Amino acid sequence: MINRCAVCVLFTLLTVLQGAADAQTAGNTAVYNQTTNAATPSYSPAYIDASALYYYENSLGLTVDFCTIINNILTQVSGYPPYPTQGAVIDARGILNIPNNGVTSPLQCLVNPFFGMTGPAKATILLPAATISIKRPWVIPSETKIVGAGRSATSIGVVPGFAFPTGDTTNAIIQMGSSTGSNPDNNACGTTSNVCTGISIEHLTVSTNVTNGTTSYYHAIYNNDAQDASYVDDVVITAGQTSNTASSGPAITTGLLIGPGATYSGPYTNIDFVGSTACTTTCQPTACVQIQAQTRGLHGITCTAKSTQTSGAPLAAIYLDSYNNTISDVHTEGFYDSIVVGDYKDLQPLPSGSTPVPKVVANTVSNVTMGYGTSTSGPSWETIHICNPAKASSATTACTQNTSGAKVSDVSLAQIESNGTSGFFVDPIGDDLTGNTFASLGTQQFVGKYVVGESITVNSSPSVVGYTRYTTGTAPSLPSWNIPYWGIGQTAITGACNSPGAIYSHTQGGKQPGVQDTFYVCAYNTTTSSLQWMPIG
Repeated sequence: MINRCAVCVLFTLLTVLQGAADAQTAGNTAVYNQTTNAATPSYSPAYIDASALYYYENSLGLTVDFCTIINNILTQVSGYPPYPTQGAVIDARGILNIPNNGVTSPLQCLVNPFFGMTGPAKATILLPAATISIKRPWVIPSETKIVGAGRSATSIGVVPGFAFPTGDTTNAIIQMGSSTGSNPDNNACGTTSNVCTGISIEHLTVSTNVTNGTTSYYHAIYNNDAQDASYVDDVVITAGQTSNTASSGPAITTGLLIGPGATYSGPYTNIDFVGSTACTTTCQPTACVQIQAQTRGLHGITCTAKSTQTSGAPLAAIYLDSYNNTISDVHTEGFYDSIVVGDYKDLQPLPSGSTPVPKVVANTVSNVTMGYGTSTSGPSWETIHICNPAKASSATTACTQNTSGAKVSDVSLAQIESNGTSGFFVDPIGDDLTGNTFASLGTQQFVGKYVVGESITVNSSPSVVGYTRYTTGTAPSLPSWNIPYWGIGQTAITGACNSPGAIYSHTQGGKQPGVQDTFYVCAYNTTTSSLQWMPIG
């Protein structure tokens, strides 16, 4: 038999607790206050449930805008919970695309959710598993994390009516930080140095797959202001249409652009870039990533151009135009070049300012594969292309001649692979500095190590400039490579060779009867009128 008094006490307690919780501001989470013996619920300012505010306004018959809700929370609009100075988690995961008559409409975002902010938000914003249609660029302030529900769940995409504020100089859909003048919506860094920190974008998709009757070109994610602790991880970028017809709609010019002001940002990891179909010559500037600053690296990226035009494929997937960077675990298809090192148009001067000569130095690239995707992804030509700023290039390469003294040196490449098809070969490496190309004579070629160091003046009059270099890519069966290398072994070497200038060290020279030579060079033998291994000491 149930004790009636116990039921009365329980009912009274629940009523009191419910009243205490109801007294809190909508959006705040109720927690138990352990500083009192009563332990009644009180609100936690560290966590704000955006869905409570969204659906409350919706229940009043108001027109609810997803990004306006976020902005009202951050700017403490009247009727919203107070935003703590130490920051908070804004949880919007409960705001979903609700079907209406069987049709699921995207969440509308008519404003920049960070509009008007002039300092750090100190916020972690958890986005819902939904499509968010934006008509204004997102300019993320300092100390702000944007976290999606997954790359296949959360999608941020531009829609008809998307426009930049007057005076915008970035042309970016999502901007990591904003210095004075780059975007009039807000000065998101809010410091005298105009430097942001702690901005990150994770677990979502950025898309322009719409048709709006005009052709526009955007950068999907742009960072020229966010530095330490600022990164992008687990993000898909779909480039939209890039044909030259007016009905094609907007397109991505660069998936991720890292400007010269983004020093020490990164790492940039686990990124997929998917280009357009039916690409023509207008998509040549399309790039997966441009690196114009020293970063903490680009690791784990797949770039697919989806171009079927041999005369109009994008020139390069990744432009490496700065110093002290590492790039690893890359796969590309449908670009002329997978990675271009030192295109002078994007070269940036060293920050010291003492000698403002553009330099691309001390970069390391490893584990890169490039494939020819036939009709699915399009043609490819070279996995790695090292530019020579003093050399003119053809129209089908990103390298451009420069006479301003730009420098490219100290490039280290490892595990470089090219994959072609019968009749269409992809070269693993093209080096304009030394004039060498690892020409592919088959469907697959692999170079274990290739390093180009500093330039050296071999002779002053006439001037002869060379480069220190090391490679394991000997390929003696491919005479077209003709790349000097240094081999070491315990057996004397004789006979024909294919790479003029290659050297061989015989470690047993002088130790074996009748064999005294320890050093050989591949040189032209006037007696045999051919390249032969010649002992020199």
